[in-house]
Amino acid sequence: MRWLPAVHADNLVSAARRILVDEGARDYTTAFVTGGQGHYHAEFFSPTGHRIHFCGHGSLIAGWYVLAHLEEAADTLMFQSGYRSWEVQRSTSADLKLVYARPEPVSVDMPEFAADCLGATPQAAAQVGTDEDYLILELDSAAAVQELQPDARMIAAATRRALIVTAASDAADTDFVFRYFAPQYGDAEDTATGSAAVQLAAYWAPQLGAAWLTARQLSAGGAVMQLRCNGQVVELAGRVGYG
Repeated sequence: MRWLPAVHADNLVSAARRILVDEGARDYTTAFVTGGQGHYHAEFFSPTGHRIHFCGHGSLIAGWYVLAHLEEAADTLMFQSGYRSWEVQRSTSADLKLVYARPEPVSVDMPEFAADCLGATPQAAAQVGTDEDYLILELDSAAAVQELQPDARMIAAATRRALIVTAASDAADTDFVFRYFAPQYGDAEDTATGSAAVQLAAYWAPQLGAAWLTARQLSAGGAVMQLRCNGQVVELAGRVGYG
């Protein structure tokens, strides 16, 4: 997390890239933040230096930093990154709650590359956002998602969209499972991806007939996330481990 108060929002991406070049390799995602008086701009970069257009956990740590160090009396902050904006709110059930505009997944024909890239045949596909955002691929079981061995090089060559592979869960404590693959942005498989969970909350809520959803990310490290589809927003609550 880097606080850059002297940098104007329009120059934050270029300033962040200069810092990344100067400092060299790292093993963590970095959030860069500027702004003040309740309104902030954030940009996120992967350990390989690729810009991340939507980073749920980066949003969480950026909001925590501002509330803990800059605006201790505030209850709500407004953040923006590119064309996205979101609220950061203090929460009674977690450290913070992130509130995003509800995504709009659009069902599409199955891309020809999907089965070859995954080594499994999805049963449904949906796109979210621009051609640099997300492709959701639904499999028929949680076990199929868990057992995937996708071809990272093939994914990177086939699409600019990050792949979110998902299925309804057969476990009583989980509504849906997923894995996230974005090798074209330097992240073959992410461990905990709040941004993907937000897209999937909008995808699964109407199918499952539920507003409150529990997501389980079946990465090597694993992650569990609590979400709520509330009208035109998706809420993601989280705890922060940061020193």
